[in-house]
Amino acid sequence: MQRRIILKVGLFLSFFVLNPVLQAQELELEVPASQMWTETAFEVVPGEGLSISAEGKASMVGTRLWDWLFGKDVDRQVGPEGTYLWPRDYRKTKKSEQGFPLPTMADGPWPAFSLIAKIGEDGEPFYVGANYQGRAQTAGRLWLGINDDYPDNNNGHFKVSVKKNFLVSDVPQPRIPEPKQQTGKPLPKARALILYVDGLRADVLHEMAEQGLLPNYKRIFIDGGTEFANSFTVFPSNTLISNGSLFTGMFSDKTGIKSQNQFERAMLKPIGVLDEWMPNWWVMRFDEKIKVINLLDKYAPQNTHQFMRDYGVQTLGSRLGQAFRYTTLPIMPINPPPRWLHRAINTIGPFGVSVRIPKKLDVVNAQYAVEEILGDQEARVIAVWFPMVDKTSHYSPRGQFGAARRDLALSDLYFGRILDRLKELGWMDSTYLFLVSDHGHIGGEFEVNKVANLPRDWAFRTLGVNAKVVGEDWAHPGISKKRFVFFDNQGAGQAKIFLPFGDYFRGPWRRNRLFELTHYRLRPGEPYVDLLDTLEAYRPQGVGKYTSPV
Repeated sequence: MQRRIILKVGLFLSFFVLNPVLQAQELELEVPASQMWTETAFEVVPGEGLSISAEGKASMVGTRLWDWLFGKDVDRQVGPEGTYLWPRDYRKTKKSEQGFPLPTMADGPWPAFSLIAKIGEDGEPFYVGANYQGRAQTAGRLWLGINDDYPDNNNGHFKVSVKKNFLVSDVPQPRIPEPKQQTGKPLPKARALILYVDGLRADVLHEMAEQGLLPNYKRIFIDGGTEFANSFTVFPSNTLISNGSLFTGMFSDKTGIKSQNQFERAMLKPIGVLDEWMPNWWVMRFDEKIKVINLLDKYAPQNTHQFMRDYGVQTLGSRLGQAFRYTTLPIMPINPPPRWLHRAINTIGPFGVSVRIPKKLDVVNAQYAVEEILGDQEARVIAVWFPMVDKTSHYSPRGQFGAARRDLALSDLYFGRILDRLKELGWMDSTYLFLVSDHGHIGGEFEVNKVANLPRDWAFRTLGVNAKVVGEDWAHPGISKKRFVFFDNQGAGQAKIFLPFGDYFRGPWRRNRLFELTHYRLRPGEPYVDLLDTLEAYRPQGVGKYTSPV
């Protein structure tokens, strides 16, 4: 028995050493950026280990006078990892109809102009970037390519090293840093800088950082910081409600901020929504119908702060006074903060300010922090808001798996400017850096987001009731304007619904319980309706028999 065991082990070891299939092979080649696909000399089989590394820069996007004059942030020299800093009007300038091998820009999550691969001439492409390690899923010849829809006018190449027939290592586990000491105390005269990226998804942050496309976030927060992986936002997780908690340390039942538009049942209208974001002196009124100049898509930040003050809710601003410095925020003591408009005009130029500021809030806030806040010796807590990821996620069909990734890449660039200023001041070693968000975003990962007009299609058309949102309403003839259903739906994927108690025509305006929602009287003499069932059965127009969005 003992000899038989030794013999088997000996044969197994000999198989590992002598079998040529398991001997690693290596290939080095140049992949031209001007060619969609480049064939390699490697044939692979299913399950075979593949390791691909690449380096170099290639010119992918030509210089345009318009971009140069207005200082647009565009990556023209691109590494194998690709880029999310593509020109916004890129697809308008291309003539090719073949499309990108991997969906990119507004159409998908993959970096543009990156190194990609496929197995077999007709195989499915997959992302490689600067480093790739995995197992071949099919058999065939390995091809390397560029994720570009029209590579003919590109210049340069990537140097690529390919290894196969090696043992693929397991996926590395997240590093858990050991504390240098078990006890500690705050640094003397330290500052806290809160970098607040609105609507940021943690999984998207990690994915883009591992691709090498968020170098500042990765170096400071992911590699050099501590992540609170099991932290959650408040409910409902909208910007205004979350900010009420973020800058007070209280839940919404204490702050009084429970919805985006602060609908008051007693007055039958949202409070504070129609307040101007810009001060009166900034805009000359030629049309009395213009009531809202809302650059942030967030309503009445100064009034909301005063609302909490009036109800005795302490905020960072009221607690710290001049020691709390901030860029624009959804809730803030003074709106806009001192000299913010001046810095905004200096940053983006004087032309078309009211149109361009809403698209440039991240860079304006970053520049305001660099030039007006950092260096102030009285500042102890500094809040910098980057809202563009959230704003783009609201209208981009694929959200943070599409166009919003460009905004996240830009915010990393602007964060780099803040880091440079901290180094210049000698504040890096005395400033605590926090990366926070107020909520995430749903949809776009596996399919294109679709528009669902819940107030119009469900309330007005299906239930037959009047419906209102901020700035728009749908009314049936013969029904009193005081009888309606109000939707607080400023944002994709959520809605807070206000309706009369128990009976649409006769019920008082107060909160419904579960019983009323499942036994609701829409019209006198008609049977009760289960509103939850009607919501579950709701399908947006054009969606067909998909799973209910509710």
